[in-house]
Amino acid sequence: VDAVRSPRGLLLDPVDPAHMILALGGTPDNGAGIYGTRDGGATWRRLNDEPTFASITSLAAAPGDFATLYLGVRAHYDHATQRGYPGGLFKSTDGGRAWQHVLDYHFVDAVAVSPADPQVIYVGTNDHPYHDEYAASGILKSTDGGLTWQRENAGLSILNFTSLSISPHDASVIYAGTTGNSVYIGKNRDSHLFSPL
Repeated sequence: VDAVRSPRGLLLDPVDPAHMILALGGTPDNGAGIYGTRDGGATWRRLNDEPTFASITSLAAAPGDFATLYLGVRAHYDHATQRGYPGGLFKSTDGGRAWQHVLDYHFVDAVAVSPADPQVIYVGTNDHPYHDEYAASGILKSTDGGLTWQRENAGLSILNFTSLSISPHDASVIYAGTTGNSVYIGKNRDSHLFSPL
């Protein structure tokens, strides 16, 4: 894999230490996409043949199912090829070869899958870089593997999120990092109530 490109996520297979999946940012024309290795990184091959997305921001796997992958993606227009790529969340159930667009959203910067229930997915949204075209919607949650989504923003004073992490000890606790304004912790009862750390 060419080291010039931007790594956006690396997953290590919990069952096979020689199996890794790497997400590279950029555009498909410059080699961005999803790559896999089964020999500990000695050789890599591109997994996604179709140039479905660009500007990857995050990569996650479903707990207990390394073939189910999620990509957070920002909308991108490639001026060189005059092609637009959608933003949102993409899902693969075959280890990264084919991808389905499960959330159409301009700027998804973070994704996390619950360690207790692989159907529960969170995404962190962000503004348009110039803040005037699209405003962030905070944290979105799906309880059905990405079919439907709802906002989880109670207690948040900011809606721009670039990182999400779910506690491995208590899947009802989620940590959310912003663009430099704070880190929040959300504790779930019927829905999350966030407070700054």
